[in-house]
Amino acid sequence: MKTLTAPNLIGIDIYDNITNAKQARDGKIQKNLRGIRPTILKAYGAYIQLAPSVDTIVPITVRPIHKKSLLHTYSSSTKPLRDLKEALESSIAAARCPFCQISESSTLDHYLPKERYPEFSVLPQNLIPCCSNCNTHKRALILDKNTNIRFFIHPYYDVIPNINFIKLHISFINNTLTLS
Repeated sequence: MKTLTAPNLIGIDIYDNITNAKQARDGKIQKNLRGIRPTILKAYGAYIQLAPSVDTIVPITVRPIHKKSLLHTYSSSTKPLRDLKEALESSIAAARCPFCQISESSTLDHYLPKERYPEFSVLPQNLIPCCSNCNTHKRALILDKNTNIRFFIHPYYDVIPNINFIKLHISFINNTLTLS
C-alpha cells in the first residue's frame, strides 16, 4: 500500500468546467447541475475537511433527476472530464496501484462509490488511480458492518508507513524449498 499525493485540483472548478461543457442536447442536465451547485460546493468542503475520515460523510439527499445528472458528469465524456482523468492517471506516483502495489493503475476508483455518493462523481480527491483488479474487488465497499472499520485506506489521506510488514527467509534444505 502506498500514500499518494492528493491532486492539486479544485473540485468545484472541475465540476463547473464539466457542467459548462455539456452540449445543448444536455441542456436539462446542465440546468440540474447548476441548480444543485451550492449543495455540491458544501459537500466538497465537507469531504476535504473530514479527510481521511470521509467514511463518516452522510450522502446528500437528491432527487432522482439530480442523481442521474451527477452520475452523467462522470459517465458522459467531456473535454474537462478527459483532462481530469489524464491528470490523475499521468502522475508518476500513480503508475503502480496504491492498494496492491503490484499492477499498473489503469482505472479510476471512486473511493466513496458514485452510486451511493453521486455528489463526488468528479471530485478529484475521491478519484483514486488503481488497477482494475483492486477497483473490482473494492466495488462499493466502505465499512465492515460488524466492526465499523474501513476496508480500504484512502491513498491520498491515510499515511502508510514506509516499513516492511513481512519478512521472508528462503532456504533450501535437503533439496526442499523452505519459507519462514
